[in-house]
Amino acid sequence: MNTSFVSSLDTQNRGLNTSIEKKSSKEESDFSKILNLSTEVASEYAKNLASGIDLAHVDLDLKTQTATYAGGEQITAENQTLFAQKATNIAAGRAAVYQADVASGKSPQQAIIDIINYMNNQSSEYLQLTNWEHIEKFYTE
Repeated sequence: MNTSFVSSLDTQNRGLNTSIEKKSSKEESDFSKILNLSTEVASEYAKNLASGIDLAHVDLDLKTQTATYAGGEQITAENQTLFAQKATNIAAGRAAVYQADVASGKSPQQAIIDIINYMNNQSSEYLQLTNWEHIEKFYTE
């Protein structure tokens, strides 16, 4: 079993990585862009962000015919299964955040912000594997 991969994926809430800390200083202005979305557009974005499974960012080397995760770790059946389990759990968490926000009457704009905050609390290793920073920029820039 690849214990380094398991332990890195299971590490939760151990502090935000540097890029996320930098974002918190400009969080208000980033989120103001979300708050200014029309309800219709924000509703569609919130539904999209809440649904689906995260995909790992994979690098393919055609010469050696190997696939590696963004961090350089070679993809194996075992760590691929572990990633899929983690992605499923995190996707369920995003859906739960969205459903709770809808049930409590929060705006779709706030649902987007709450989902982003939920994702930013995942391990930095997971966020790197899924290229979360690139995805988050879509919603905040």
